[in-house]
Amino acid sequence: MKTIAVLDDDLVVLDILEVALSNIYDVKLFDHPKKLSAYLAQELPDLIVMDYLLHETNGDLMCKLIKENPVTQHIPVIMFSASILKPQVITDAKCDVYIEKPFDLEDLENQIARHIN
Repeated sequence: MKTIAVLDDDLVVLDILEVALSNIYDVKLFDHPKKLSAYLAQELPDLIVMDYLLHETNGDLMCKLIKENPVTQHIPVIMFSASILKPQVITDAKCDVYIEKPFDLEDLENQIARHIN
């Protein structure tokens, strides 16, 4: 079973994604960037889904760290946000997919299926 790490500080979003995805994937939930970082130091998921607005840092900075690390750079990252992001922010983040909130769950599931190995 493929593993998806989900990072969002909104516990409702985490619950929704766990229910929606856990019948197909092993879903690991994180409500803080430091928790995801600690997880990535021990294990590597097949894909990461993260929010843009997070505690202490933003998803674009977190995504950039993941994509610039030789150990994690291969992991597809789907970033979503209710904020209207400038195209340059998305490009600089190096995320594989950007989805605006509120997102269509079916679209997210299709993007995950498309990017997961």
